[in-house]
Amino acid sequence: MAWWHKAQGVYLSGLSSTYSGIAGLLDKIGLTSLLACFISAICVWLYQAFMWLRTGDWQPMSLLSQFGAFSFWGWTGLERILNFAADLNLGFILLLCGWLLLKLFKILASMFGMSALEVGEHVKQVKRKELGLDD
Repeated sequence: MAWWHKAQGVYLSGLSSTYSGIAGLLDKIGLTSLLACFISAICVWLYQAFMWLRTGDWQPMSLLSQFGAFSFWGWTGLERILNFAADLNLGFILLLCGWLLLKLFKILASMFGMSALEVGEHVKQVKRKELGLDD
């Protein structure tokens, strides 16, 4: 019987390392997306500062100035909300998107970041349900 517990322990430790590997990858993707958005925001602000030093006029950098206003037929309130959000500075929007992506990937990583004990308990519950012991 000891060999079964040893094999089960090896299986559970391998399963736990797989989950922690996925969680670590998701954490790294979240941090990389935040870093990319932060660098992009800095580039937007540097471009605005460069154009201001060159021409003396502050160039607005927003989604609204780049792509135009949103329009939905009969949805005036939605148009106003989207146009307000699109009129915010592009650097600020990039920082907000980076922060949201980081939070999203942190949530996903926490879903995959179970410990070996939690994985073992989950496997036991699934086996009990399969055998009909949890009624």
